[in-house]
Amino acid sequence: MRSAILPMGLAAIFGLAACTEGDQLITKTEADLRASETVAPAEPAPVAGPVEAANSLNGVFNLQASRCGDAASEGHLEISGTKFNFHGSSCTATGSNSEASFTEVSLACSDENREWSRQVQLRMSPGRLQLTEDRVTLGYYRCTAP
Repeated sequence: MRSAILPMGLAAIFGLAACTEGDQLITKTEADLRASETVAPAEPAPVAGPVEAANSLNGVFNLQASRCGDAASEGHLEISGTKFNFHGSSCTATGSNSEASFTEVSLACSDENREWSRQVQLRMSPGRLQLTEDRVTLGYYRCTAP
């Protein structure tokens, strides 16, 4: 019996020795309550409107960075959801297949005179969009909001 009391007594002494002069002894229930009151769950900051993912295709692009503000530029491309608006024609994505390094997209396109289909491969990198069709790759620059 004496050997069981000795470890408990030592634990109490060492526990008190760890306290400093300003510390208060509290129960485990009080400690749990204080911890639950002081640790708040992370809450996202409110934002104005929808936020696009960094790799989102939505946005305005141009083949020439210097022509980004020019919607009449021949290199203009605006993507919004399934709509791809090129200079002089518009397309709607009818299907897509994601691969490891690109996304293959089927487009149904039209202009004032005709309708046609396109198969393109899209690759995103920071500030750039590569569009490949029939072994021809075009590099578009992402235009920043004015």
